[in-house]
Amino acid sequence: MKRIAFITDIHMNEELIPNVDAAVQWEKILADVASQNIDELVFGGDIGHFSAYPWFFDTLKNTPPDFKLLIGNHDTYTEAVRHYSNPYLGNHQELYYAYEGEHHRYIVLDSSQGCVSDNQLQWLAGRLQTDKDVVLFIHHPVFSVNTPVDREFPLTNREQVQDILQQSGKTIHIFCGHYHLPDEQQHGRINQSITPAASYQIKKEAQDIQPYADYFAYRIIVVLETKITSELIFLSN
Repeated sequence: MKRIAFITDIHMNEELIPNVDAAVQWEKILADVASQNIDELVFGGDIGHFSAYPWFFDTLKNTPPDFKLLIGNHDTYTEAVRHYSNPYLGNHQELYYAYEGEHHRYIVLDSSQGCVSDNQLQWLAGRLQTDKDVVLFIHHPVFSVNTPVDREFPLTNREQVQDILQQSGKTIHIFCGHYHLPDEQQHGRINQSITPAASYQIKKEAQDIQPYADYFAYRIIVVLETKITSELIFLSN
């Protein structure tokens, strides 16, 4: 069994809505993670302004030793790789990579430009050629949601990503953020789980973007040999 904490959208050192202190909330999440017997921590993108990067990465020194990063549309590759590296990163100028678990292949995509680049799409098709089931981490949701953030800031080439995933015939679990709300979907053998933000949330079915700060959250993913489950952990100030 493997327990993964998936945390996303903290938006450090950005102008946020009232009653949101990103640094305090981040420390509360890390304290909760420390109590949850976590094996791996995955940050799902949108660290925030690059001025927060030194402090952000410093706080991770005492977290589970296995830390993985993906970046979102508020992040940049050049700033991220000044503070983060892992043995799976290639020479490409995007933060995408894959690594192996005992029963699953883990794939991380870079959607920081609002799309998945052609180079990544070709690479993704190759990485899906495996006998294992797949866990896919990406900042942007791959399947649409009836919410204003989806209408204004979607993954612009998500149909291409969907086609590659579906044509693989694999069982795939997608974990993502970006929309600042919870959502679960299943499309054939593909499951998509959107994790609420570590900073503030956005009303799901509103006509326009309406942020609120009733809670912040992260997800615990439990990876077993033949299945994957997850639960949301809700926190408040």
